[in-house]
Amino acid sequence: MKQPILSIIVPVYNEEPHLPSFFSMLRRQTISRESYEVILSDGGSTDNTKEVAKKFGAIVVENSDKLAEPGVFHGVKLAKGSLVMVLATDNEFIDPQAIEKIVQVFDDASIYAAFPKHDSLKTDTIWTKYYNTFSDPFTHVVYGFSANARTFARAYKTIHSSSIYDIYDYTSNPVRPIIALAQGMTIRSVCLQKRVEKDDDIVLLHQLISEGKHIAYVHSVPILHHTVKNFSDMLKKFRRPVVNAFASKNIGLRKRTSSLTHWQKVKILFYVPYSLSMKMPMLVAIGMAIYMKEMLWLMHPVVTYISAIVIIFETIKQLMRKKK
Repeated sequence: MKQPILSIIVPVYNEEPHLPSFFSMLRRQTISRESYEVILSDGGSTDNTKEVAKKFGAIVVENSDKLAEPGVFHGVKLAKGSLVMVLATDNEFIDPQAIEKIVQVFDDASIYAAFPKHDSLKTDTIWTKYYNTFSDPFTHVVYGFSANARTFARAYKTIHSSSIYDIYDYTSNPVRPIIALAQGMTIRSVCLQKRVEKDDDIVLLHQLISEGKHIAYVHSVPILHHTVKNFSDMLKKFRRPVVNAFASKNIGLRKRTSSLTHWQKVKILFYVPYSLSMKMPMLVAIGMAIYMKEMLWLMHPVVTYISAIVIIFETIKQLMRKKK
């Protein structure tokens, strides 16, 4: 195999059932097989994930840190491509030219990273559609229009806009965007060679912004993220940030506290009472549904309320565990 242009890194844990469809999706892409490599970063799978991945021609690296974010870091160590793309097994490109189109964006030497548009199928759950449209409720409340690329144009000055991709001036607003080394984010490997931070997949992109590097939003390329398959799955997603926050200061929002504005910190403090009030979220939901013509806003009071309940119970559970 010749030197690949692209290294696709996939953090996994017990993903054996999903690997056949994932690799089938990759093989439907028009980019030549010789142009990319697939590196699975395995967080200690107890099923046949590693064996199945190798049958599909993937390189497997052990992720001793278990979590997905540092898993990317372990995969990068083996990456040979000049570009690195991070995917999950629940990601799916519909357009067979999707990867090729993203790679072509880097013909512009001023672009150091690029990411596709998160999208959903009609058959996806209402919870998945909410996440792909807004992000999780806590993040959406704290970051507002900066939480999802669909609304970045409302939050930041546009530097370049075309039918293929947009580039925003992320320094034009004190609130930094939620863009992460995940869900199809592609980055020049040179940006990763001196990477020290491995526990947070957002900090690196914020560093690029601080350095004045351009990050393209490739809105012409949708990526499906089948993220929340049912209500139980959503509850697990609400629990995970709380568990991580108690486990380490180097993961998630606690890692990025210094980059938050004063108003964002206020939103964090009042998120639970705001969500439990129901009245405020309802007023916000109705107003934004009319303003943005997006009916999914009407889910906002329900989703924020449920997330607040989970945050309270999980926080109590973690505090009790610490006392033991």
